[in-house]
Order: sequence, then structure tokens, then C-alpha cells
Amino acid sequence: MRTQSFSVLQMCFLLILSIGRVNHVTIIPLLLRTAHKDSWVSVIFSVPLCVLWALVPYYIVKKLSGTGLIQWLRSNNQAWLAFLAAALLFLYLFCNIYLTMREVLTWTKITYLPQTPIFVTSFTLMLLCVCAAIRGIKAISTAAGLLLPLVLLLGY
Repeated sequence: MRTQSFSVLQMCFLLILSIGRVNHVTIIPLLLRTAHKDSWVSVIFSVPLCVLWALVPYYIVKKLSGTGLIQWLRSNNQAWLAFLAAALLFLYLFCNIYLTMREVLTWTKITYLPQTPIFVTSFTLMLLCVCAAIRGIKAISTAAGLLLPLVLLLGY
């Protein structure tokens, strides 16, 4: 397996697109539907918790000194814990994929492809995702750099 690198700017593009999708597509509508005008209060309470939570992965990465968590668990005779961590990560990512696909497909059908069968839209999107995954993180980060200005422009 070859190692692909990408710049800090490309990583920022990926993070902006990812965080923007989560915030604007998932979290904000739920907050507004539940808390209405008082939803801004949740941000005040959640920011300190997010800062504290960000320190946890930082501490773990610093302690592992460049080794992956699952690999570190395997090398320290914790194979069952490595399997559990990998299974939980797989479950989390699978749920994230499912929810993201569902949200994107619903939004696409409502917004600009109401007459297109959902199978065609979902198959096309999955095919694009598989092709990007095969090409690697460099291709995904390059696509994010090209898509971010378009997303920002169309968002305004």
C-alpha cells in the first residue's frame, strides 16, 4: 500500500466540507426543530465540552507516538480490545455512511431531481464514492478543494 500525502490546505478543505455538511444538513435542522429560537444556548454549553473532548484524541495520539490505535492494541497483546475497537469504528462509520447517503439522497430528490428514481441517484453516488475511495485520500482532498468554492458560492 502506497502512502499518499496531501497539504494542510487540502485537509482544511476536507474538514470544512465535512463539518459544514454535518452542521447544516443534520445538526442545525434538528436543533431548530427542537429548541426553536433558543437553540443558540446549546452552542454555549457544547463548546467547552468539545474543547475537552478534542484533548482526548490529542493525548492518545501523543502517547502512541505515531502508531495506529488498533495496531498498538494488537502489539500489546490486547487482540480482543483491538477487535472491539475496530468493530466499533466500523459500526460508527457504517452508520455515518448510511445517514449521510440518506440525507443527501433525500435532499437531492426534493431539491433538483424529483423525477429521477432513487435507485439511479443512489447507485451513481455510490459509484462516485467507490471510485474516489479507490483513487485514495489525495483524490478526495483534491475534489474537496475544487468543490468547496462551488459549495460556498451556491450556499450564499
